[in-house]
Amino acid sequence: MANQRDIDRWKKDKDRWNEWAEDRLKAKEKLEKEGKWAVDLIGNATNAETKRWIASATVDFSKHIFTEDVDFSGFVFPHTADFSDVKFEKNAGFGGATFEGGAWFAQCTFNGRAFYNSAKFNADASFNSARSGGPFSLADVKFRRVPDFIQMSFRAPIRLDDLEVIQAKAFLSAGNKENAARYRALKKMAIEAHDHVRELEFFASEARERRGNDGPAWSAAWVFSWSSPGLMDTI
Repeated sequence: MANQRDIDRWKKDKDRWNEWAEDRLKAKEKLEKEGKWAVDLIGNATNAETKRWIASATVDFSKHIFTEDVDFSGFVFPHTADFSDVKFEKNAGFGGATFEGGAWFAQCTFNGRAFYNSAKFNADASFNSARSGGPFSLADVKFRRVPDFIQMSFRAPIRLDDLEVIQAKAFLSAGNKENAARYRALKKMAIEAHDHVRELEFFASEARERRGNDGPAWSAAWVFSWSSPGLMDTI
């Protein structure tokens, strides 16, 4: 459930929020310099200092219902931001926001306009099974990891102008089935938006991530994945 502390902090103003976020990021940098930052391979804290920092920097709006217009434009989220199962009754703005940790919008409902223009996602991002009932824009958004838009539904094609998504490495010998599914969902979005450049990008990354999953090395599917062009191969 949503943390009232986070709701109250958001209601104050962006500057106060970002002061808090900057303080948390500086505290993390201090832990790293002192050799006290410790996480395992999936990001879980392995010592008390790191666990306390994660608890202090995580934002939880899960299951909250925003009945008014929501503007998170320019906000900085220092660690995980949980918006799963949230309902945005009106417009939702995240333009220029920065997500330093995981951004969870799974099963979210956007009833109005939703704009993420120029936002930056520096870790995992999930919009799995979310629903959009109004215009939706990912224009100039940057994803450092392949986002999860699997089974997200849109009322109309979304804007993908200048969208940047990290692409699968060209020389993968074996891919990841989950990443392949994520690229396939992105490819579908690009097809519906008639964005043929990104359609080609996501098709190539999907093929690369399917290596070793559709057939063994030197099978027809494996060989085909090596011939799938990326964007730079076509320019």
